Order: sequence, then C-alpha cells, then structure tokens
Amino acid sequence: MVTLEGKSIFNYEGGFDVLSYKAKAKSAGALSKKHDIDLVATACYEYSTVWNQEICIDTDINDMNVFVGSCKAENINLGTQGAPLAITNIDYSMILTGTGYVRPFFKIYVENVGNGKIINKEKFEKACTATGLTSRDYNMVFLKKFVLSSDDILYTFNGYDPKTGKELNSETGRDSITCRPNPLILQNDGDDYITCILNEDITLDQFSLNQAPYTTQISLQFDYGYTLSESKSVTIEKIQ
Repeated sequence: MVTLEGKSIFNYEGGFDVLSYKAKAKSAGALSKKHDIDLVATACYEYSTVWNQEICIDTDINDMNVFVGSCKAENINLGTQGAPLAITNIDYSMILTGTGYVRPFFKIYVENVGNGKIINKEKFEKACTATGLTSRDYNMVFLKKFVLSSDDILYTFNGYDPKTGKELNSETGRDSITCRPNPLILQNDGDDYITCILNEDITLDQFSLNQAPYTTQISLQFDYGYTLSESKSVTIEKIQ
C-alpha cells in the first residue's frame, strides 16, 4: 500500500510516487516477431473531500430590515475542490421555530466528477483484488462531519449497519444537528444531496430573532473510497 498526500490549498498537485514492478511476458508465438497488448493498472484508495464556507445566519427571516446592512442567506454554487467527489451546491435557508428562534437548514449537493467510481471506503481494498465488491458497495458516500459555527454545534457520523445500510444511533438529539441520509448512495449526477438541520430543541442566543444577522463558518467532510483504471498499449517484441 502506498500513502500519498491529497490535494489541498497548500498542495494543488497532491502527492505522487513512482512504482516499479517486474513482469514476465508470455511467448509472442513461433511465427510472430511482436505482439500488441493492453496493459491495465487499477488504483483503489480512500479519500476525503473537506470544505469550509462562510454563510449568513439570517435572523431577519421576514425581511423587516430591522438591522441595516446585515447579511442575507444566499445559496452557494461551487466549483470542484480538486477531489473526485465535489460539493457542487449548498442551498440553505432559515426555518422559524415558532418560539422566537430560527433553524438553519442545508441541502448539500455532491457529484462524482472524477474518471473512476466511488465505493464504500471500508472496502476500498477489495476493489483491487479478485474478491471484488458487491453492487451495494458502489456509490456510497459518508458525511463524516458537519460543523456550524463551532465544535459545540455539529453532526458526527457514527458508522452504519451493513445489513440495513442505515446509520447507527441516528436518532435526533444525539448531536445538535441532524443530517440524512447517511450514508448517501449516489444515483444521479448533480442531483444527489444530504440535508442537515439544526435540531428543534436548540435555543441558543445566536439563533434568536433578537440577534442581528451575522456571518459564520460551516465545515464539511465527506469520506469515501475510489477506484479507477488506466490502460496503455504495449508492444512485446521477440528477442532476435
């Protein structure tokens, strides 16, 4: 197994290494001087897409313009982040609770923008073996963490049951935020999303209607496995 550094804002190219293998070719045949073949290399690895974004907690939900010059909640269109799985859009809004607070609600769209296939990160090594994967192991993405403002207001993934495909201990109230479905099974390019919403019982002052709208950070981390293959034509020549 090879460990390489992934792409980041500090390393746009990511890590690389050169691997060498000895191979023994079969005979080109008694009457042949050369033989053309396709050499195929398959890579299987686990990866993470990490994103931080500034958003607006818009407590002026009825547009009363009580706070002059304050921010407004606007949907976010993103490009690729250099990873095979891209966060393409973040649509969000504020929902009234009826008790004087807002609940931030997010729809996070993701898409496979690479040349390979997304797979279950817990079984990525099998994709490069004769064992292979089952159909259920493809297109499986985990939202590992979603943090809003601070580490006190977050959602963390607690693993899943392979038999049901559902998250373990996913009942509302375990974290300050609930995100579903997780794991996410990708089905349509650009149309797959996970929703995250602040739990209804959270009544912090920063989400009060008496609080002026303000900007803060959200942090996301998606974990997944990935596999892709590359082929190259090679000519085997008989030694004269």
